[in-house]
Amino acid sequence: MAYPRPPRRAPPPRRHRQPHPRPAIACTQEDTLAATIRGLISLRKHATIGTYGSREESSMYVLKICYQWLLPPGGILLLLLGLAWYMFRQRQRGRWYLLAVCGVLYVLSLRLGAWLLVAPLEQAIPQPDDVTGDVIVMLGNGSLADAPDIDGTGQPSGTMAKNMLAALRMQRQTGLPLIVSGGEVYAFSGNESAIAAREFRSLGLQEADVTYENRSRTTAENLRYTQNILHAHGWTNPIIAVVALQAPRTALLAEHMGMQAQTYPTHYRAAQTCHLGGPHDLVPSAAALDDSAAALKEYLGIIATWAGVYDEK
Repeated sequence: MAYPRPPRRAPPPRRHRQPHPRPAIACTQEDTLAATIRGLISLRKHATIGTYGSREESSMYVLKICYQWLLPPGGILLLLLGLAWYMFRQRQRGRWYLLAVCGVLYVLSLRLGAWLLVAPLEQAIPQPDDVTGDVIVMLGNGSLADAPDIDGTGQPSGTMAKNMLAALRMQRQTGLPLIVSGGEVYAFSGNESAIAAREFRSLGLQEADVTYENRSRTTAENLRYTQNILHAHGWTNPIIAVVALQAPRTALLAEHMGMQAQTYPTHYRAAQTCHLGGPHDLVPSAAALDDSAAALKEYLGIIATWAGVYDEK
């Protein structure tokens, strides 16, 4: 049996609250313009720093850190650390030796580690403000024989090219004659003086302003053969343009050979101060390892020079 539904009651009418009148704010045209400019600046900052700046820079540094750990020396260091971990698990002999090797390789591959080795050598002899002498001597620093060049074959190494540029600028500023010293160290390297002569000619250096010594293979031979040229021309105060890393050893050799020379460092590998910028400075790099190896070679050369292991003939 169905019972009839009671009739629905109509809902009570809603009361609409009247908003309280707000006090009028006087807004001038200058205030509106200032607010608009502030809003645009805020949006611009957000778009540059938040969207493009931080994200893109973070991605770039993460990518650099990843491939530095994959490429040598980072990849080799990871393999050695994995081998060391396995040796510690198996308690094999030599595990501490391998761990020490990993630590030394890691420090030498850091930018800070390389700077600690390079900076004392490069800052030992400051670059002089005034050039005082009667001839400029430029020492060779390696070349490549079969590399194609603009006007021939053979080109100087990056280090030698920067040293050549510094010597040429000094020659044009002072008008002093120039001696280029460098021979053929290896068959693939070519003759440094011959390559330098071709490039200096293309740069406008007159033949009468330069003398080439093309027999030397070491720094000691550079200075010894240069001494013969100095005596032949009557020059007594040479200015030796040499890369900054090799300046202390070169000055020590010149002193042992009795040369009254002014050492002029060029081509610095390291800055005067080491700036550490973030996590990427804790990642090993091939460039830092190369700088560390070059600095260690110079320290060994200085010890050998002090011990008298150089050619005086």
